[in-house]
Amino acid sequence: MTIFSLIMSIKVKIIMGFVILASLLGISGMISIYEFTKLGNAVTTLLDDNFRSMDYAHQMSASLYEQRRNFIEAISRRGVPSFERYDSAKIRFEDNLRGAANNLTLPDEFACVDSIAQSYALLVRISDSLMAYHRFITLDVYLGHVLPRIEEVESEISDLLALNEQKLVQTAAMLHGNPLRTILPGLLIIISSIAFSIIFNYMINLYLINPVRRITKGINDFIKYKRAFDVPLEAQDEVHALREAVKSLIKKTPLPPAH
Repeated sequence: MTIFSLIMSIKVKIIMGFVILASLLGISGMISIYEFTKLGNAVTTLLDDNFRSMDYAHQMSASLYEQRRNFIEAISRRGVPSFERYDSAKIRFEDNLRGAANNLTLPDEFACVDSIAQSYALLVRISDSLMAYHRFITLDVYLGHVLPRIEEVESEISDLLALNEQKLVQTAAMLHGNPLRTILPGLLIIISSIAFSIIFNYMINLYLINPVRRITKGINDFIKYKRAFDVPLEAQDEVHALREAVKSLIKKTPLPPAH
């Protein structure tokens, strides 16, 4: 017990107890808010990155469909394939491929995007050379040279989609299977409240209730058993002043006759 605690008044001790309790609960609340915010931001960032990668993959698949359509038009002899639409589809594919390359957030995502880039580069070399001589495009040429390359790129895109979908499933499983992390801030508040309430109750009993009980017992012993009023107190506070006032009053009061 420190000298400072001995000379503090009861009012100051109670106020300090409330201040300490409020401060620690406030700290617990801030920790809870921080944990909830941190968890929410982490999940939001992860979901945004996954959905963005999936959107890039879907856009690449759509541009592949446009390129395939141009070849089908050339084979069906319904006219000269639209080079403008073919070039637009290529630009859109390359833009989304760059977007996916700049949104690498998973360990295996780089390998998937790199495989898409290599497979698509091979497809473009074949497609550009055939588009330059579109009149020679036949079904056999398409099935033997173009379609396998398109299917290879689509397979790589499917792998990228599957990777991000798997991560979404893992994130959902983590949130569902680890409830402790989500309720931990609330548990911190409850446990802190209980612990600090016990400490505060101990301080009230130590500095107020127990000394008053000892003074009351000392007065009763003086009246009933003619015992000298001697109540030891360590703290120099209002209770100490009360004891001194009682001692002074007892000194001026004669002992009651024995029964």
